[in-house]
Amino acid sequence: MTAGQPAVPAVPADVAEGQETGLALVVLRPGDVQLVLRQAATAGQGELVVEPDLVGVCGTDLEIIDGTIDPEYIRYPVALGHEWTGIVSGDSPLAGRRVVVEGIIGCGHCGRCAVGATNLCCGSSKNPSSLGRLVHQ
Repeated sequence: MTAGQPAVPAVPADVAEGQETGLALVVLRPGDVQLVLRQAATAGQGELVVEPDLVGVCGTDLEIIDGTIDPEYIRYPVALGHEWTGIVSGDSPLAGRRVVVEGIIGCGHCGRCAVGATNLCCGSSKNPSSLGRLVHQ
């Protein structure tokens, strides 16, 4: 955390009163890590909400924090926590089931995704964060 930051973040202006929120550990730029309160996700058609249970911090997270990761693979700000497990919640027949979440969701269409190298996706890949709630297809 950056020195002088409050222990509990304020509710962002884009979150309506009474709306559910979740915390995310966000690297705003190398060396600047903050706990950010975000609007909680809701599941759309064909999606699930997964509540994080266990989260790992890996070497990539540390490279993101200190800025040594190849800039081709990162756009700040970025939420940490891409290696995690959770429990399906909400109105799903899978509610209560434990799941392991894929760390990177590739576009599914580029040549790299076609050969299973979703970590090198050329398209619009997502890196879901475990620190907060996640909508996952």
